[in-house]
Amino acid sequence: MVNIENIAEKVISKTEISAEQKFGSVLAIIMIVGIIINVIRVVQECEKVKDIEGFSEEQSCTFWQNRFKFLANKKTWFTRMRLRQIMRKHLGKDDYIKYKTQLHDAILDVGSSLSDEETYGLMEAFK
Repeated sequence: MVNIENIAEKVISKTEISAEQKFGSVLAIIMIVGIIINVIRVVQECEKVKDIEGFSEEQSCTFWQNRFKFLANKKTWFTRMRLRQIMRKHLGKDDYIKYKTQLHDAILDVGSSLSDEETYGLMEAFK
């Protein structure tokens, strides 16, 4: 089972953030995990009106995977605004200014290519 830390490492690998920079790789992973958790909570809150309670685990995984891919590929102004709002909350002002574009693009890129195993890992984190 894939855990959120592996997904965070995947996001960090798509950026130019290195351990030698202002914060170490452990802190970067913790920061990305916090961002991922808040993004998932926002998406779940937006989808609470849908009747996904009666879904099997496989149907639920497919639903969330399709939803994450849709949001990551569509890249509307609202999606960008919410993601940047969450990133500002977790990053300091200087780090946000420095890394916002890299992290934004990396998170959406990873979100658009989530595997079934990664989606199950995200679902397990919120049970």
